[in-house]
Amino acid sequence: MQKTSLNDFESWLGSLAGAAEKGKGPAPNFWKPYHSLMLAAQASCLGWNNLTINAPQAVVSYLARVKLWEAIGLTPPVNVNCHATAGRFVEVRPVVDERSVASITQEYVQVFQRLRNGSLAIDGLEILLSELLGNSYHHSGRSHKHYALTGAQTWPNGNLAQLAIIDTGMGIRGSLAHNPMLNHRLSSENACALACEYSVTSKPGNGHSGYGLTFARDLIEINNGNLIVASGDEVFQLCERNVQQKKMNFTWGGTIIILEWNTDKPLIARDVYNRWPMPPGMCEDDFDDLF
Repeated sequence: MQKTSLNDFESWLGSLAGAAEKGKGPAPNFWKPYHSLMLAAQASCLGWNNLTINAPQAVVSYLARVKLWEAIGLTPPVNVNCHATAGRFVEVRPVVDERSVASITQEYVQVFQRLRNGSLAIDGLEILLSELLGNSYHHSGRSHKHYALTGAQTWPNGNLAQLAIIDTGMGIRGSLAHNPMLNHRLSSENACALACEYSVTSKPGNGHSGYGLTFARDLIEINNGNLIVASGDEVFQLCERNVQQKKMNFTWGGTIIILEWNTDKPLIARDVYNRWPMPPGMCEDDFDDLF
């Protein structure tokens, strides 16, 4: 199954920008989690009281099934049966507090452990999610009720899964600007790419801070998957070990993280730790306590 390209992503970002200005815009032909999450986050941020999606009834029913409207406090246009998802997707979830970070992480782990009858190790996914969901919660602008949103979908026949985390908070550049040691690099480098580097953080000296996006990048690279990180008008992509970073024509006020991985390959934390330099005073087993 084809992974999400930067062209796909930027096209949807442009459609949302047009919808914000004109009140309407084109819908994607094939919905993935990042489409519905970005739409829901924009609707919440702009205070839309109504969200109409002009799409075939099957698509509208699917979006109602994943609770696109309910996640942002709106009434869905159709009623759907809450039957079991058979592990195909995780409904849109707002990350409202620290407890929800833990509960959503565990829900994801349970869903993805069912793939391939639990025969592949995915301990790296649990570590990754607890860090990234926690960061999104703290940076989401939650004081204005605009919580971070997350959701996921699996396509067993395509051996692919996508998980997205989206917020409308301070953004990556704004967060990294709190670290004065990064000012020089931020003046000339892509903030999203910089945030994916080992130990880059807005809070130097604060324990495990700075490892979340690095862990994501390395885990996805080993899996030969796809990582997209966008914030403001900057975007970084690592797709099947090929890297792109650029300025976009449209902006997103916050942070978007899209993870796609091959579900016929494991996600093992130790494979990532073995690639990292050993900090002074640490031994290999100490990596288990980083997160």
